[in-house]
Amino acid sequence: MNVNVVAQAWSISVQFGKGVTDAFGEWSIATTWRVGSAGGHGGDAGYIVSSLSRHLDRFLAAYLRVNEEACGAPAPQP
Repeated sequence: MNVNVVAQAWSISVQFGKGVTDAFGEWSIATTWRVGSAGGHGGDAGYIVSSLSRHLDRFLAAYLRVNEEACGAPAPQP
């Protein structure tokens, strides 16, 4: 996540990356989810924090939706 504030303006970028390996064994991080916004804050830092919170809520909802099966699976037994 990246939050920038300059004077009365702000921008937020939230992204999720996953490690991937290609057919040649090269490893890198691929961005699999991204959202961002920008605007003015009028001196209210709470507005920026609230915007960031909404982005994180969106991410968590999307992550849990696409990983529902894996997240709901019981832990393996030894």
